[in-house]
Amino acid sequence: GGTVTGLRRRRRDERGAVGGLEALLLGLLVVLGGVGLMVNTWTVIETRAALDAAAREYLRSYGERSDAISAERAGSNAAHAVLRERGTPLEGGRLATPDAGRFGPCRRVDITRSVEVDRMRVPFIDALGATTVSVTASELIDAHREVLVGDRYDLADTACGG
Repeated sequence: GGTVTGLRRRRRDERGAVGGLEALLLGLLVVLGGVGLMVNTWTVIETRAALDAAAREYLRSYGERSDAISAERAGSNAAHAVLRERGTPLEGGRLATPDAGRFGPCRRVDITRSVEVDRMRVPFIDALGATTVSVTASELIDAHREVLVGDRYDLADTACGG
């Protein structure tokens, strides 16, 4: 038999253990940051979908009424019902409604609803800012529906006019 030469015995020590722990902590921070980003993105997407559904329901209910006051009330109730059903917060939201004085057949109705969504909440910190989510929807009031027109309604200023 031959003898093996040149082999050294390795010393066992804890060199590199601290570097491994730091790598694990960095990896954990990256994963937590990614999860936070996904949660924030999903919150914005879900809020936008809820606002869009509420705006469409507002317009549907608004267009079914025969006068501006009941149309506004029905639209607002329908939109709030959709947001409550979906669990979307209503506080801090803004709603730009149609001008009641211009209510009438063949009138384009625009509604804009927006709300601020807080970014990720971190323990011991309030929030990392906010994002405004805004939705605008439009619809025409039925040209053949009998409605009480508003005091500033002008047929020439509608989609069916002039």
